[in-house]
Amino acid sequence: MNHYSKFKNDYHPDYSYIEHRGNAPIYDQANQYLKYCSVTRQMSPMTIRSKQSALRNLIVESKCKDLQELTNADYDRFVQSELDRKVSCRTINTKTAHIVAFVKYWRELEMKIPIKIPLIVKLKEQPPRRACYTRQEIEEVLDNCSSDMQWLFIKIAFDTGMRINELRNLSLSQINGRRINFIGKGTKEREVYLTPLAYEKLSEYIDNHPEIEDHIWMNEWGYPMSVDTIRRIMREAFVRCGHEDFYPHALRHSFGSDIQRQGADIFVIKEMMGHSNIATTQKYLHSLDGQLANLFDMYKC
Repeated sequence: MNHYSKFKNDYHPDYSYIEHRGNAPIYDQANQYLKYCSVTRQMSPMTIRSKQSALRNLIVESKCKDLQELTNADYDRFVQSELDRKVSCRTINTKTAHIVAFVKYWRELEMKIPIKIPLIVKLKEQPPRRACYTRQEIEEVLDNCSSDMQWLFIKIAFDTGMRINELRNLSLSQINGRRINFIGKGTKEREVYLTPLAYEKLSEYIDNHPEIEDHIWMNEWGYPMSVDTIRRIMREAFVRCGHEDFYPHALRHSFGSDIQRQGADIFVIKEMMGHSNIATTQKYLHSLDGQLANLFDMYKC
């Protein structure tokens, strides 16, 4: 894949842009705010993408066409739509924080906006979920995928441990043979490797989509696919196999536990997952879940 003439190292997607779907003023209002966050405040690309996703969902799900008309009923409609799509309360609260910042920005510019921020109630968050899938369970899900894209999302995430944001931003310029180089969480340089099978399937996918210039996962309007869309596509395959509680980060947990089962020690796992410290890595390992009694019997009795 490193020999493709498509590779463009100078390609820089404009993550501060939300594509217009109609002539509603709220699109321009959102994009001006995102430009301010990106250019003036110089927020990280990951933060900008998070804000972009939150504002896009607000626009689509609240059906509000102008920020000057945004009400608490519009916001409640957005929240209910997120809950209906099984988005976690923690993620909704994060999106709400971005929406509130968006409103405050325009109020500073003396825009009259009817929504009452004190009436926005933070949702009660559940303790972080700790789902983990075995290699056999992942293989079953892969066998039941309905599209090459769905298969690649799940296979690449499980084989590399990439976060969903990192997977979403996968581009040709990051790929050199089986190696993928990218900037991960905390602006940390990361390096992961595709398995031969994943590399072969991804190469075929790119060959079959000549419209790909750099960013690999594009939506029907020609823009980079959103995290929410990728999450939905992945979840459909897991639900089909009876895993109703699937969430994408579980594949990162599964990656760590799988390489532990294959014999990697915690220091190797730390490097492969791109963690800064061992304590973080330990939270991802599930190989000993449910086995502590046997271990105590083995080593202490």
